[in-house]
Amino acid sequence: MPRSLRVVHVIHSGAIGGGPAVVLSLATHLPADHVIMAADDGPLLHDAASAGAKVIPLRHTGKYSFPLSTREIARAARQAGIVHVHGQFAAFYAGPVARAAGAAVVYTAHFPSFVTDWSPGKRVRNRLVEAISVWSASTTVACCQTMRGEYIRRGLAGTGRITTIYNGVAPDGPTRTRELVLRELGIEDPARIVLAVGRFTEQKGFDVLLDAFSDVVRRIPDALLLLAGDGERRRALEQQATELGLASSVRFLGFRRDSRELMHASEVVVVPSRYDVFPLVPLEAMMAARPVVGSSLPVLREAIEPNVTGLLAEPAPGPLAGSIVQILSDPAAAARMGRAGREQAEARFGVDQMVQSYAQLYDRVLCETHGRR
Repeated sequence: MPRSLRVVHVIHSGAIGGGPAVVLSLATHLPADHVIMAADDGPLLHDAASAGAKVIPLRHTGKYSFPLSTREIARAARQAGIVHVHGQFAAFYAGPVARAAGAAVVYTAHFPSFVTDWSPGKRVRNRLVEAISVWSASTTVACCQTMRGEYIRRGLAGTGRITTIYNGVAPDGPTRTRELVLRELGIEDPARIVLAVGRFTEQKGFDVLLDAFSDVVRRIPDALLLLAGDGERRRALEQQATELGLASSVRFLGFRRDSRELMHASEVVVVPSRYDVFPLVPLEAMMAARPVVGSSLPVLREAIEPNVTGLLAEPAPGPLAGSIVQILSDPAAAARMGRAGREQAEARFGVDQMVQSYAQLYDRVLCETHGRR
């Protein structure tokens, strides 16, 4: 792949999340001339600029306002070798614009629309969004095999036009000791730290985790749950914790940029999602050598090997509580799972593997585009 290649990344949000993390990793590790176009609503643009990428803030990236940004995207696409669109909004609006401008388009489906097919109207809308997104791209990237299979099963992509590239995480070590992290959080007494990280939405299932944790505390009184994140349901979750009598056993930390440090300070990381599309949190936990308790979703089964790197449980209070207690009650088994998780994360989910896969994909897309022209 030529180092002079210009890759324009378009993503609707620069907030903390899996999509922006992938964009930043590519801009940081893949040799190319990277341009990042995103809303300036989070750390992505600042971090990408610090890494040497050119950044273009987009003022209009909402569900209905995004078309106001397409002229600016078209101008950037005409100077690009590849336009890499991340997520359904960017793919639906920017993909056709980039294709019309003559650029090769790569679509990474970080959160496929059909995951939220809750009603007939949404099913029609979501199918249209994904059909146009896949049509405009030279190739589509699914973040796990489960989602790739869904695109094929639904007739949205042929087997030769969609590939799987797992999100990758860097093997960063802690810069602060566990004791220092806990002291900074005001946690002085020895505690059994359980951590969950993510947006406070219904999808992520933190309300189920709180119900489960009331049982965990009855069985392990010094267990302490750290919830790192924020979102629309924060007030409801805080009220739920109070009503459950968990005020002293749950800490709401807000959005944190040091979630990996928190993982190193914890004993187990919980991913209680009702539905999801291969989140980064379990991969980061595994890279931090921490066992994971995850919902028994097909996408999480691709990351978490039961009884080897963690436990999978039905996203319901009883099963979640039982799995958390099982890990907290057996430190030796937890340590074994953590070591195995680290080994698997390094082998399958490292940032270097992801970047290499995208570099090879870019090469293939460029060759195919050049051949057509």
